[in-house]
Amino acid sequence: SNSVNLNSLVATTPTGASLQWYSDNTHTNAVTTPTAVTTSGTYYAFYYDATNSCYSPATAAVTATITNCCAVTLPPTVN
Repeated sequence: SNSVNLNSLVATTPTGASLQWYSDNTHTNAVTTPTAVTTSGTYYAFYYDATNSCYSPATAAVTATITNCCAVTLPPTVN
């Protein structure tokens, strides 16, 4: 796979909150598609409470490393 699902790293989201991912620990640069991140980098999860308009503290940093894989074709075997 050439992407990573950041949401798969979180087991439970508190009731009334939404899980949001950012590429900084001040919730400034939102990750638009956390289920298919294709850029290596450091990411932080926050819970957002829309009722009270507030964020939780940032989680510990998560480092995603995307490695492009290539198909390898082996030469034919001669018996």
